[in-house]
Amino acid sequence: MQLFEATSTAATDVANLREAMSRTRRWEMQAMAIGATDTNKVQKLLGLWDQELKNVKDAGDKIIANNVGNADIAALVSNQHTLMETYAGILRPLIVQMQDAKIDGPVAMAFAGKAEDTHTALNENTDKLIAAQQNESVASRDRMAIDATAASLMRFGFIALLLVVFVPLM
Repeated sequence: MQLFEATSTAATDVANLREAMSRTRRWEMQAMAIGATDTNKVQKLLGLWDQELKNVKDAGDKIIANNVGNADIAALVSNQHTLMETYAGILRPLIVQMQDAKIDGPVAMAFAGKAEDTHTALNENTDKLIAAQQNESVASRDRMAIDATAASLMRFGFIALLLVVFVPLM
């Protein structure tokens, strides 16, 4: 049951991270589609986008909290945070300029292309994070199997000891 819960938690944590990342894309694309024609809507979308950036960070922090002591996962989440900050550093100024009606959506989309490599790296990092969590689940399952084998051998040894002691008395 413990292994199932750990695996389920790991899958949920990464799913939450991926969903928050995809919602950031959704809000930024909506903002670019609207452009400077409705700055109030762009302002609202910027707030939603900022919230999703926070959700990405929180999801990563939760992954670290659920994998205490796993340096590989901590490094991947740290890299995720760095990539997300780089990504936000490219896109936030564009969305703010649309909100201020300084540029329109098509212009912002042209400049947003600078973030595409970072977005690709974010997705690759998330894939590595999933693989690291799967490896952790496999290692946990292996540890549980070794513990179960040791317990079975101890029970077998105890029964053999009882037979050695009591069979001669019969």
